[in-house]
Amino acid sequence: MVSWMKICMPYGILESIKGYLISTPSREDLEMREKWLQKLRERVKEVPLDIRAVLGKKKISVEEFLMIKRESVIITDTGLDEPIDVEVGNKTKLRGKMGVYKGNKAVKDRADSSLTGGVMEEFSSRNGRPVTVKVTK
Repeated sequence: MVSWMKICMPYGILESIKGYLISTPSREDLEMREKWLQKLRERVKEVPLDIRAVLGKKKISVEEFLMIKRESVIITDTGLDEPIDVEVGNKTKLRGKMGVYKGNKAVKDRADSSLTGGVMEEFSSRNGRPVTVKVTK
């Protein structure tokens, strides 16, 4: 959600700083802006993301849900060999295949996935590690 706020200020207040508002930025200002942008890029990389591998989906009634017991089997719409969706922030961003990486359950980005848009390839090339999403209980 994006919101805008308009602030009205009398011209008399702005007149004293008018030169700063319309001047071109100095070299120092540009260097400071670049440093600030670099720090911002670094901090954005630290933001935690909610990543979820969706193994399958199924619509059931409340009655069917209440009948689920321990070790019940729920048949989903996704087959064993079909790609699974990986959601970032509740939006499907890529498709992958379940597998194992260093003894952990993982999801590997499919090379032919049309949803990736190069995101995972860019991530992989940046940090030099294979891209996996660890599946936990």
